[in-house]
Amino acid sequence: MLLNDFSFFLQTNLIFGKGKIKYLVDSISNFGWKKLALVLDAGPEKNVLWQEVEKEISQKHEIVARLVTEVREPTYDYLDQVRQSFMGKTIDGFIVMGGGSVMDVGKALSVLVTNTEPAIHYRGFDLIKNPGIPVIAIPTTAGTGSEVTPNAVFIDTKEKRKFGINTTMYIPKLCILDSLLTVSCPRHVTISSGMDALVHAHESFVSKKATPITQLFAKEAFKLVFNAIKNVVNSPQDIDARAQVQLGSYMAAIALFNSSAGPAGAMSYPLGVDYEV
Repeated sequence: MLLNDFSFFLQTNLIFGKGKIKYLVDSISNFGWKKLALVLDAGPEKNVLWQEVEKEISQKHEIVARLVTEVREPTYDYLDQVRQSFMGKTIDGFIVMGGGSVMDVGKALSVLVTNTEPAIHYRGFDLIKNPGIPVIAIPTTAGTGSEVTPNAVFIDTKEKRKFGINTTMYIPKLCILDSLLTVSCPRHVTISSGMDALVHAHESFVSKKATPITQLFAKEAFKLVFNAIKNVVNSPQDIDARAQVQLGSYMAAIALFNSSAGPAGAMSYPLGVDYEV
């Protein structure tokens, strides 16, 4: 079989497994980070497991900025508003914990503290010029895959347009996939996130830019999510099924950003702008 030339990109280290969030503090220390910025999803932030970990973080490191947010469809105006709490501070690393929208906000903030034009100035691809602050990503939903991608999507409220800040400079240095942190995810979010992962796997597999490696990731991702999502919905405490969906989402995102999206991704943008879907 004749193979076409292709490239494959992946720069995020992964810690996967039930209870692995306990390794976060050691990871921070291993990176040599002293001063931290936290961007947290308001729902999972109340998770007892997370609160125990954050308490340990605060005992060993200095938290210089902390944002707790409920944002669903973040805007560029919102980025400019919340970035003020992070500007002018010495930050060694960002810890971002939450769903896809919160993940996008945290990634964007990590580069907006070193690139000081209004956030809308960086809308597009590879417009970030100064390296940002490194990120550890801890997703609490299983669908967007933002914890591993060079994409973060925001709404321009003036143009009524959804288009992101896209750069490799905020791709997380480390991702921790702990299925225990997804148990509190609402049922409807669990379902929609799982469908998001399935769409990522399907569209990347049939993409004209698909490669043998992306199709391997996409195929395995689809199987993991498809075979487990029903169990997660019907038995929310099924940690093993949640882990399968979480890993499938992660792998689907890797396949997607190394190939391309399709019509479903394109159609989601106007729906997000007009209906917050």
